[in-house]
Amino acid sequence: MPEVKPEPKPVAAPEAKPEPKAALKELKPGLFALDLSALYNNDGITGEDDRKDSDFDQWKQSFPAENLPNAGTFEPKDVKAAFDFPAKEKGKKNNVACAGQTIAVDGKAKELHLLVTATDADQQEKITINYADGAVQADLKVTDWCKDAQFGEKIGVESAQRVAVDSEGKGEFAKEDKKCRIWVVAIPLDANRELKSIKLPFCSLIHVFAATIAR
Repeated sequence: MPEVKPEPKPVAAPEAKPEPKAALKELKPGLFALDLSALYNNDGITGEDDRKDSDFDQWKQSFPAENLPNAGTFEPKDVKAAFDFPAKEKGKKNNVACAGQTIAVDGKAKELHLLVTATDADQQEKITINYADGAVQADLKVTDWCKDAQFGEKIGVESAQRVAVDSEGKGEFAKEDKKCRIWVVAIPLDANRELKSIKLPFCSLIHVFAATIAR
């Protein structure tokens, strides 16, 4: 008698995972902060109690905490934007070193505002805007944190000093007189299309401290 092989059992298709929903915080009418806290992977802010706490760039330089805004809603001068500035406490991550992270966004918006800066020279990359009906790329040009603006960015935060190792070779870190900045970069969006997410570039030399959408 020929061997009768059992009929294969149908395999249920895996349940589709729902896309993460955007966590939006209204800062003021029409401006909504995107929650980046789960994406923070770099500490670029150093307190007075431990100047070695951070490593913003490969030289362990950083922004002095006392020169930066308090955590929470922050409106830069002469800029039509607002941001949810991150916490500055010791040991906390406070910015996203870009590595292709995806930020969930729901609804429609006319502009994306980034509080962002670059290390180790100016950086030019692409950011991907994912709409419900397709994706587009936009230029993301960011000036080095210790230079004057090269791409027309607005100053979001300016510190008159940065934290760096001493010049005497003792290995001590302290504030030095060197202006450093976090920029405001505005990226136009298509207000007629439904947003789904924003994908950051693969460039860890670009640091995003906060992001806001304008509706």
